[in-house]
This record gives sequence, structure tokens and C-alpha cells, in this order.
Amino acid sequence: MFSLEFIAEPLIENGELSQLGRITLGEFSEQFLSPLVFWTVADYERQWTDGAHRILGGAERSCFVTAMRESPLSGVVLLWPAYRVGQNVYLQHRLILPEHVNGRFDPSNPYAQIDGRETLSVDGEPLSEWQIDLSDVARFVDAA
Repeated sequence: MFSLEFIAEPLIENGELSQLGRITLGEFSEQFLSPLVFWTVADYERQWTDGAHRILGGAERSCFVTAMRESPLSGVVLLWPAYRVGQNVYLQHRLILPEHVNGRFDPSNPYAQIDGRETLSVDGEPLSEWQIDLSDVARFVDAA
């Protein structure tokens, strides 16, 4: 199972309007807080659908953004890189800081921040990763 959804009414968190959401990857589920300072709820949902369409269209890499500001210089960007390998999709959780931006950060193209899939950290430790089926992504798009 794969889903991304907003689950509550907007709220003020740390002085900013935000929206509580949840990502579900098989048996794993995690809540997140999406700031509504640069993107709206509709912007996040549109990006999630676009990211899913990229994977379904054959792209090897995509992502799902859960916290966006205009640039990492105005705060971190949180996203879930997605890597297609055959009929499997592997997702990881990533925090983008200014020193880790690939080139110039473009909020309309978060996909440019996704490098090839790594499964080990720089220290050689396994990275947290969740596997879903491509059909789960298709069901997500159908439900959107």
C-alpha cells in the first residue's frame, strides 16, 4: 500500500500555517507537517500526483515533497526520493540542507535533487528504505 494524504485541519506551528499529513508505505506509516508558507495544500497534492506519474511513466527516479519552502536557504526541504527498479519502487526519506543542493534549487523541479539510489550511508550503514509495488503507485494515482 502507498498513500500520501492530509489528515487534519490546518494549524499554526512555530508561527506558520501548516498542514498535518501522513505517508503510508506498506505496514509503515508516518505523520509529517507541511508548511503552507510557499506551497498550498493543492501544490503538494499536485506534486505527489506528478511524482507518481513520473514513476509510472518509466522514470527511474522521482520524489514526493512533504515540506517545501522557496529554497533550502529559507529552511529545509523534506522529501521522499522514489526509485523504480522493475516493478518495485524504493522510497527513502531525505532532508535537503543548503550545502546538499544539486546546482540551483528550483521548487518547480524537486526531481533535480534526486541522485542515484544509494543504500548505504557514508559510514557504510544501511539507509532506511521502504519497498512498494509499482501497482501501489498506480492505485494511488487512481484514487487521487
